[in-house]
Amino acid sequence: MKRSNRLMKLAAVLSCVAGAVCSVRAQTAGGGLGDQAAQLLKAWGRDQGLCAIIGLGAPDAVQLATDLGSTGRILVHGIALDDASLASGREAVSARGCDGFVTFERLSLNPLPYRNNLVNFVVVPDLAAATAAGYSEAEAMRVLAPWGKLCVRDQGQWRVSAKELTPGMDEWTHNVHGPDGNRASQDTTITFPVGYRWNGGLPFNIDNSKRQENRYSSTRAMALAGGRCFTFSDSEFENLRGAHFLGEELDQYVTARDAFNGMLLWRKRIGRVFYGGLWYMNMAPLAAAGDRVYTASEQGELLVLDAATGETVRSIATAYAPGEILVDQGVVVVAAWQGGTWLGESKVNVYERIRMHSGVNAGALEAYDAVSGERLWQVPSLATSIRSADGVLFASLREGADLLEESQRRQPPPPKEPAPAPKPAPAPAPAAAPAPAPTPAPAPGPAAAPAPAPAAVAVAAPTAAAAPAAPVPAAAPEPPPPPKRPPQGIVAFDLKSGKQLWQVKAEQISPKSFETDSMRVDTAGLGVVSVVLGQVASEGKSVVLSAKTGECLIPSVGGFPVLIDGALHASGKKYDPATGKAQGPSPYSVGGTVCTPSYIVGDIIIRNRGCAFSVGGKGVTYAGARGACGTASIPAYGAFYTPQNWCTCCPPQISGFICFGPIRGEPTEQEMTQAPVVEKGPAFDVAFDNAAADDPKEWPMVRQGAARGSATAASVPAKLGVKWQRSIPSPKLDSLVATNWRESLNSALTAPTAACGVVTTAVMDANQVVGLDLATGEIKWRFTVGARVDSSPTLYRGLCLFGAHDGYVYALDSRNGQMKWKARLAPNDERMMSYGKVESLWPVVGSVLVADDMVYASAGRTQGSDGGVVVRALSPQTGETAWSMALPSSGNVQSLRRNDLLFRTPDALQLMITRLDPKTGAVLPNPTRAVHEYQDKVGNTTRRITQLKEQLKAKEGDAKLQEQLTKAEEEQKTLGASKPAGDIAPFVGGGSRGREAYMDWNWPRLGTRLFVQMNYGNIGGTLVSWDATAVCNMNGDRRISLYAMSKVANVGEKAPGADWSVSLPPTHQVTALVICQDGVVAAGGVYSVDSATPAKGFVTVLARDTGKTVVEQSFDAPVVYNGIAVLEKKICVALDNSSICLVGD
Repeated sequence: MKRSNRLMKLAAVLSCVAGAVCSVRAQTAGGGLGDQAAQLLKAWGRDQGLCAIIGLGAPDAVQLATDLGSTGRILVHGIALDDASLASGREAVSARGCDGFVTFERLSLNPLPYRNNLVNFVVVPDLAAATAAGYSEAEAMRVLAPWGKLCVRDQGQWRVSAKELTPGMDEWTHNVHGPDGNRASQDTTITFPVGYRWNGGLPFNIDNSKRQENRYSSTRAMALAGGRCFTFSDSEFENLRGAHFLGEELDQYVTARDAFNGMLLWRKRIGRVFYGGLWYMNMAPLAAAGDRVYTASEQGELLVLDAATGETVRSIATAYAPGEILVDQGVVVVAAWQGGTWLGESKVNVYERIRMHSGVNAGALEAYDAVSGERLWQVPSLATSIRSADGVLFASLREGADLLEESQRRQPPPPKEPAPAPKPAPAPAPAAAPAPAPTPAPAPGPAAAPAPAPAAVAVAAPTAAAAPAAPVPAAAPEPPPPPKRPPQGIVAFDLKSGKQLWQVKAEQISPKSFETDSMRVDTAGLGVVSVVLGQVASEGKSVVLSAKTGECLIPSVGGFPVLIDGALHASGKKYDPATGKAQGPSPYSVGGTVCTPSYIVGDIIIRNRGCAFSVGGKGVTYAGARGACGTASIPAYGAFYTPQNWCTCCPPQISGFICFGPIRGEPTEQEMTQAPVVEKGPAFDVAFDNAAADDPKEWPMVRQGAARGSATAASVPAKLGVKWQRSIPSPKLDSLVATNWRESLNSALTAPTAACGVVTTAVMDANQVVGLDLATGEIKWRFTVGARVDSSPTLYRGLCLFGAHDGYVYALDSRNGQMKWKARLAPNDERMMSYGKVESLWPVVGSVLVADDMVYASAGRTQGSDGGVVVRALSPQTGETAWSMALPSSGNVQSLRRNDLLFRTPDALQLMITRLDPKTGAVLPNPTRAVHEYQDKVGNTTRRITQLKEQLKAKEGDAKLQEQLTKAEEEQKTLGASKPAGDIAPFVGGGSRGREAYMDWNWPRLGTRLFVQMNYGNIGGTLVSWDATAVCNMNGDRRISLYAMSKVANVGEKAPGADWSVSLPPTHQVTALVICQDGVVAAGGVYSVDSATPAKGFVTVLARDTGKTVVEQSFDAPVVYNGIAVLEKKICVALDNSSICLVGD
């Protein structure tokens, strides 16, 4: 592979090309491609990805953008050079029906706003105009992804430049780097600090009740090659049904994304194959090399896919199903396993740290030509691991199943036998010796050893003067000895011919413990091959053999050897691979693990199970992503690639599959808090006639008020007749680009807000906010911004205020949608990719908070990355900043959080678990947080005491353990006397480790939000609402309960009994819950187990005093998350079919 960064200058006069056609497989209703777009696509050489258009002033620039965007396969982001071209361009996009697919912003060209290597296709329609605005080709090449194209039109002529793979970038073609298995990447372009590049895919792993054992590690394989990121996973959008309680499908998929921006390229259904166990080497067979991807099919064949399209090239019938796949020097090697399409399944549906191949009894080692698919050779032996280097294949061979490993699987409890019927008491009888103790049943599992016969019972001979002697109880039978490992060994073969070169048996490699050691080929190269030895659920030492002879060079080293700069490194030592002799200390050390492996790239050791790295020998924490179970964070293409997980140990991690990489530097605190420049709009000086006092019976912001209590002083309607229903235009979602958006699981519309005669909602995928007339439902205005608006605007005294993912806060005239002002809350205009959209690194949450005539807004994705989160207080009339506060972005990972809705407590602002002074922004104590931290300490101390007591049983009299136990018990007593008081207040973020809150709209589809719930005081639930007199919650999708406020206590206290509880029908799922003056309103979806039956929606009004149903109304689509605004005798409802309706008296 070439590693040159030279530009390939392709002189081309594209404007003269006639009949140029590029295969574009999806066209929208907006029409076909124009000649200019077809010509540029031909020059690009592909028809999917991210295109940036620099400058919109050329006559055909906007037409070109909409032509490309209308394909549904290309996301277009355009930069306008002036306000006039921005306005006209956005109008043209809407007229073409390309909102969301084409986005225009006015941004600086020096530097260009994109992160490095992000854009696949950069188009400059007018070089002179762009240059005058600050454009440079160097900047364009910086943001251009490898294998991307730059097309520049200068004086009517197009010039095309191609960017090759950046020198020093490495790929990751197999589950462990390459066919050699070396844990050290050769990438020299990865450095710290790091920040986000892109994220996408489902927010986190599916909590599938049929497969809970894999919810921590759904992504079972990953490879990066040819500019693409390939994953093998069942946590994919296609497995979801309408609601989580219906269950999910179990199909596995191979997915291909653009490695540089995450755009979905294709997804291939593999089917119901299974690879289980929370053990880091329990990976699906997957490899990518050249223009092919290799995996196993549902039928147990070797499946060869086209890397560009996902189409099947061929299927090869192997002896058994592929268990491991290796591609090297044009040869595809398969370790085929009997029963290999379904491996490592738990018998009790919980994760186990058992090697998934332990139950495999037979296998074969086969090699195929990568070009023709013809079989080159076959060895009828079970190979449990394979590696190759320098034309030699190394395999660990085993004879039969590993019964030692299998014996450690958890067994289901025996079925309960019915209690025997009572019998009448028997008549007294002379005492007799008891029968011998029964023989225990053999231990479950394959080939359990037979139990020994019961011991004889000795009975003393009776005498005339004495009663019979007490019998001697039967001796307990000795447990059967544990099984031994089956015969194993390491064998070397010629890669291309299959000729055996040498063999070493397990007893030669591990003389003292071969009967209990597992054995795995780990790394090959530099004339050596390392073999990892381990016990059940652990691996901690290795043996290094000569690759030429199998001779033992290093009999034992700790951890996993890695090959770097011509030397072998292990356990902090450097070895000569030719002799096995130590040459001194080494900065590299990769230790054993169980679920999240460690890797090395440059001077960086990836230990990010706890978000930890070693950089140049110093510990560094990056809290923006926690390495995924099974794959960790893989280094390739100058970045780290991290699949979704399920863990709660990294609360600040954002949703989805995450790519992060080197950045120029994080914004400083000063840069984060610098007051933004306010841009005035045409409505800045307009006076508002309706600047009246707030009406408590309106619904001006998400969850009604500043407390976000989802409660209102309004009365519920007696009837729910539909007064009007209005369809809101939104993008079609049946295209490749739109699939990226759908994976975030957002609805077409956000929850509505309603006040001052206006209803507002955001069309998230279209980057728009819409205003409707409350009386008639007529669409009064639409306002387009530069990225998503994730929640509905706040209506305040004639203003419509909202934040957007372009990093800005906007103030509009709510009557007509004209802009009053906008202010950038983000520290700069830098852009990343998020769920198929170009967005700011510091998005602003849509529903800004208004309280005490002040707007409070927060910008940033998380405290864990890119400088963290900034909170600002702004004047609603002018946008001027009163204060700014950057939330801490470092420290204990579990003390950091993602961005979410701001809300008010009686005396503070709160963002997740951080409280701020509303007047100054200063951080205030949070009593609720203190309670959770206290509970963590108590739990940790209790667990520590239990562990120490267990250890003392095994080591009775151990003075050191006894000292530790005494100290822990003293700490427990101290904690008992220092419990914090806490308070009765809202709390989100699930105790000390939760990471989801009010903005979590994905739980209806994905399931529980990572063990998290909302809380008010000691009342928790999936949804919680409250007012001054009561708290209402919803749990289990449909069970609603109400508690008088007099029963509610501080967080951490035992929850009280409910005043009433009701369960809606089992087909219902509640996604909105509101306490009203005289009732409770619940709304959501109605689902059928028959997937062909469309989901419906409902609104139900319950009596506040009894919970009985008063009135209900059905709809032709589910109600969106938090999707109702309750007004006096009326309810405004947002539906998932992109419509708004008003019901009521």
